[in-house]
Amino acid sequence: MKEFLIYLFEANVALLMFGAFYYFVLRKDTHFAMRRLYILSMTLFSLILPLLHFSLSFDAGNKAAVKSIQTLMLPEIVITAGSVQENAGLVESTTLGWVSILYIIGTAILGIWFFFQIGQVMWFFLNSRTRIERYRDHTLIYTNGTLPTFSFFRLLFLDNSIPLSEDEKKCVVEHELAHIRQLHSLDILLLESVKILFWMNPVCWYFRNEIQDLHEYLADEKIIQQTSTEDYSSLLAKMALNKAHLSIGHHFNKSKTLKRIQMMKTTKTTLKRWKFAAMVPILGLILLVFSCNDEAMQDMQEVVDSSTMSAELPADVQAKMDELQEQHPDAKFNYIVTDMTNEEKVREMKERDPNTIAWMNVIKDEDGNGSLGMIVKVNGTLKQVGDMTKDGEVFTVVEDPATPVGGYPEFMNYLARNLKYPEQARNLGVEGKVYIQMVVTEDGGITDVKVVKGIGAGCDNEAVRVIENSPSWNPAKQRGKAVKQKVVLPIVFSLGNVADTDEMPKPVNDQEMKISWSKDGDLVVGHIRKAENKPLPGVNVILAGTNTGTVTDLDGTFKIPANSGDEIVFSFIGFETKKIKVD
Repeated sequence: MKEFLIYLFEANVALLMFGAFYYFVLRKDTHFAMRRLYILSMTLFSLILPLLHFSLSFDAGNKAAVKSIQTLMLPEIVITAGSVQENAGLVESTTLGWVSILYIIGTAILGIWFFFQIGQVMWFFLNSRTRIERYRDHTLIYTNGTLPTFSFFRLLFLDNSIPLSEDEKKCVVEHELAHIRQLHSLDILLLESVKILFWMNPVCWYFRNEIQDLHEYLADEKIIQQTSTEDYSSLLAKMALNKAHLSIGHHFNKSKTLKRIQMMKTTKTTLKRWKFAAMVPILGLILLVFSCNDEAMQDMQEVVDSSTMSAELPADVQAKMDELQEQHPDAKFNYIVTDMTNEEKVREMKERDPNTIAWMNVIKDEDGNGSLGMIVKVNGTLKQVGDMTKDGEVFTVVEDPATPVGGYPEFMNYLARNLKYPEQARNLGVEGKVYIQMVVTEDGGITDVKVVKGIGAGCDNEAVRVIENSPSWNPAKQRGKAVKQKVVLPIVFSLGNVADTDEMPKPVNDQEMKISWSKDGDLVVGHIRKAENKPLPGVNVILAGTNTGTVTDLDGTFKIPANSGDEIVFSFIGFETKKIKVD
């Protein structure tokens, strides 16, 4: 729901800006076809633009968004001038819930009314006892006064109860045929749908009314090419005595008659080129606003690039990895290891493309059990350095991630008691997100605490100070043995309107993750969500008994190679560990 609300926000911003431009620059222009084109194209542009992700940053070092976040990201916490709060991802936002309910109710009411009107038209057409005449490009339906004259797609409803001469009837029919031939009903459906989706935005209602007026002006232009303006104006006045009821149709007698007559007599102005040039800064401003959201993703990428979740590699393996990376700076290497007793996995490793294998070794532990390890290039062969990294890549992860002693709630309580908003940052009005990286050692100690991305003004130092003095953790485990693991904690320093309180954060019990998956050849692909149906990125996904694994990406999806009978383990801080068996 959060992603959808972000989409709604961005689309509404675009509609408001395009609507303001239309009102102040194009509203009085007499080029009706151009105004119609503007409303339709900018409405569609507003719907599509938020779906595109881009950045206006000129930093050449920025990288493309990653498919998988290879890091253990803890839920972020918010530091205010007087309290520590858990992120909205852990505590349900009441305000957000009420906004969502209000939006759904408004959308439902408008949607029901819209389909009710369509149902009225179709009911009358299918159940009409009056005369129906079918032509090549339309169907003429006589209403006998039950409904006014209007058109909807290729259906032309004619109120034959009004006494009209043959010439007047011809004008009325030709007017409605102009609507049909210019596909005006498609415009109505589009803008009605947008109004339902963005009903809280006044521009949607304004565009909806404008497009119907423009349709009438365009249809009138066709008629006055065949008859005099005076005769046609008289016909409009005559038809205006009746009222219409279906807003989705194009009613000959519903429109603003005086305004239509005035438009017919208005001298057409020349098209001003500066109006098109004025669109450039508007588009630039919209792109700038939208890029701000993507810049937040760039921040996450910077953290991800410098923090990889993995078990500590043996010294010889790490040395070989460093050597290969130096030889092939654009390549992506991963170290894979499997138990020698697992014949199927060993066979799979041996059947790999030899051109992707950079190095192999056999490892024996203290009990004499052997493992086969290899360094492979995951983005193509060694002869094709620079290929893009493939989705569903395999890399070393840990089966059981590190956790705070006493659980995550106790760790949050520790932060609440010790983190303080720096006086310097408060005085300067500095706020933002600090990413702290730390290494949890085999004995649960905290080492190598550093700022991956900070905001300065004392906030970085305060975050490092508190993390360095934090209680011990339960170390990560790989195949039952404790190993080192890198962990990243986002800390938000905010001076926003958050009520001061001395109340501690509420404990977070183990939440349940929702896992949906399917078998796709040699891969298991799936999606993981939280209880409130939000995507859950960064979930540790590992093939039980091996070092083969992955983590869910930003939208909660994952891919992992697995065969029937394999067991996949899913774990994440604050969530109940789950296992599935591949059928």
